[in-house]
Amino acid sequence: MGPVEQAVRDELASMGDEATGSALGASAVDLARRQDEAHLPNQAAQCAKELRETLRVLVERFPPVPKADPVDELRARREERGA
Repeated sequence: MGPVEQAVRDELASMGDEATGSALGASAVDLARRQDEAHLPNQAAQCAKELRETLRVLVERFPPVPKADPVDELRARREERGA
């Protein structure tokens, strides 16, 4: 697995199972794999362009789940204690 494919898989994972299992998600992984394996610069550029648009649509449909912020966690604990 190349670096672009791994990055796309990581991004899909942050969007949840629906994004990962969707046809659009599968298409993004395929495009990423093709970009990693491209031998000519114009092939890689075409894949990158399509991948960028595919990821844009995926993010619209399946917004990534925000990562937990340590400051937010502290604030939530403080609020739970009533402080």
